[in-house]
Amino acid sequence: MDIVRAPCSAYSSYNTARAPPWCSQDAVEVLPDYMKDFYLFLLKTFDSCEDELGPNKRYRLKILVRGYSQEIEWRDEHYVPETIDKHLEISRVTVGAFQLACSSFVGMGDIITKGVLDWLLTYPELLKCFTTFVRLSNDITSTEHSTTMHGACEKIKDLIEDSWKDMMQLYLTPTEQPKVVAQTIVDFARTGDYMYKKTDAFTFSHTIKDMIALLYVEPILF
Repeated sequence: MDIVRAPCSAYSSYNTARAPPWCSQDAVEVLPDYMKDFYLFLLKTFDSCEDELGPNKRYRLKILVRGYSQEIEWRDEHYVPETIDKHLEISRVTVGAFQLACSSFVGMGDIITKGVLDWLLTYPELLKCFTTFVRLSNDITSTEHSTTMHGACEKIKDLIEDSWKDMMQLYLTPTEQPKVVAQTIVDFARTGDYMYKKTDAFTFSHTIKDMIALLYVEPILF
């Protein structure tokens, strides 16, 4: 989805983001030539995923693209949401944390039942707290802080702390879902906390290169 978020003309970005809901190869006609192959590949990918999801779960993967479309409109219209809640309605989607968490459960075996997946797709409070935490953590590390923004940044830090506390409370509250579901979401949140603790390590991935090497490349000595 970086092709939608990267700097480019509003026409190209907007039409790429708007075309997928039409779910038709005919939609490629609204795009410039250099983006047509990308769109067709994207459509093929959506179709293959939807075949796996089944007839009642179609278009779930396209929510992220529609969120990018809304952000493009906001940017070009110089629109600033009136409240943080209005902002989060869209930005919680475009951070991609919801899709990442849900897709991680695919292939976990019999413990992840259809009931678990249906519950996740209702966007429960635990997932909402998680996506809020990651979204705001990303925002505050990827923004240059001026003196006039100091007060706003402090408020955002408070919201980040509150979302973490809410997530921990929900994690410790017994539910009908397997404990591994809540544990996995919390583990993703911990990863996000590490990645955005000092800088935007998602964008500047070289900053965590050594840590990744220690985890997956360097041998563990006993």
